[in-house]
Amino acid sequence: MRLFLAQTATLFDYTGIRDAFAPCIEGRWRPEASLHATLLFLGDRFLPEQVIETVRGCDLSLSNAYIKGIDRFAHNRILYAESDHPTLVEGHHLLSHAFAMTPHRRYIPHVTLMRYKKIDIGCFEREKMNTEAVIAGKLEGTLKLMRSTLTPSGAVYDTLHQF
Repeated sequence: MRLFLAQTATLFDYTGIRDAFAPCIEGRWRPEASLHATLLFLGDRFLPEQVIETVRGCDLSLSNAYIKGIDRFAHNRILYAESDHPTLVEGHHLLSHAFAMTPHRRYIPHVTLMRYKKIDIGCFEREKMNTEAVIAGKLEGTLKLMRSTLTPSGAVYDTLHQF
């Protein structure tokens, strides 16, 4: 069981984003209903009951946040929508500490849109510039304990608990 803590994401025009980037990038877009921003990936190290108890003991303050801009992680070929809201970074650090986990990389709050297979960098950079100033969506301030189940057609997510 792969667990993680996340906030639900809503994109105002997901179809428009997909259409704009379709000429630039190939891959499988995440279903709109499963979009989220992961604050902390826990994997299979904890039972759901342990996670719920630990999070309840945290003084975590999350709020709604805007999603603004599209970018990519080249190292793992992920296209994402970004949010630089400070409560996301603070929440990540607080939760990492509560679960005695040290992040391997600098945490960048984001909503994964796809794991891409091919990309036209020039086309991507042009479309990326068009999205930099646009508020693309929002994150709900509610934290959720979610589970990821890997299937042949991709990951399937379900909510186990809402805080």
